[in-house]
Amino acid sequence: MNKQQPFDEHVYNTPTFYTLDIDVIVSPSGINISNCSSPCARETKHNEEQYISPIETTTEINCVYPFKPTPLGHCVNILIDFYNCGLVGYVCPVNYTSCSAGQCSSAPAVQLTKAIPIFTAALNGSVDDVFYNVTLPLNVTLYNTTTNFIQVSTNGVLCLGSCSTEYTETTLPAHRFSGTTAFPYWDDLYVYANTSQGIYYEIQGETPNRTVIFEYYCSHYRAPKEYYHFQVLLFEQYSGVVEYIYYDVSDRGANCTIGIQASKTGPFMQYSFQEVNSVIPNMTLTYDTNNGTFILSNFS
Repeated sequence: MNKQQPFDEHVYNTPTFYTLDIDVIVSPSGINISNCSSPCARETKHNEEQYISPIETTTEINCVYPFKPTPLGHCVNILIDFYNCGLVGYVCPVNYTSCSAGQCSSAPAVQLTKAIPIFTAALNGSVDDVFYNVTLPLNVTLYNTTTNFIQVSTNGVLCLGSCSTEYTETTLPAHRFSGTTAFPYWDDLYVYANTSQGIYYEIQGETPNRTVIFEYYCSHYRAPKEYYHFQVLLFEQYSGVVEYIYYDVSDRGANCTIGIQASKTGPFMQYSFQEVNSVIPNMTLTYDTNNGTFILSNFS
């Protein structure tokens, strides 16, 4: 049966980011962006606590929505920041786990503290079967491919070469992906509007030891209550190494492909294909494409 597409297939260019402290630019989809140089005080919510009022900013800083300036001169994302949820200074009560679309929520939380949105549902709405172009300020290497240009698919695939919006997973090597491709969770994933779901990235560390982290927080097509939340780490100092970290995986790997390939004909390393209980929360897969090995581990 053909899938009914609620969203046209497109490729979007995302801008290059070098810092979050001065100017933050979002919007591959042409959203209306306006500057904000000083925050406003938050009104008290009935029976809720932990707000800052009044807020006085002593450092001039330009932040582009959904980022807002703090009194210390930093930009925070008020749509996903647990400690600045909806407005600067508002901390969600302890019975919540995350900030989702600017509201305290019990849904999974975005892990990155300075997350740069590639696509964010709180602003852009829903999205399905799309990939985005991301240009990084550093080179990363997998197999024999070295690049600073990554194509990020909403279906849990990162391409260092030509990408695809294919949503039906297969065994590896996958012929629809001609170049070096990472498959942290290839499945028919879907981002639902009015949530903190989306795809984000962040660059941590200093040259020559920087790490780029891509974070997926999605659901499944026609299954908004399923959660697929994982990260992909690429390293400046560890050429040929990529790491997958899993936080929430509703179907435990029953309908996905996980692995990595150099081209559509290989070489490749496949960890799993539609294998129940192959993926569990707090699991890490580390691939070394230099010697064709991977390590499975857990974190607490």
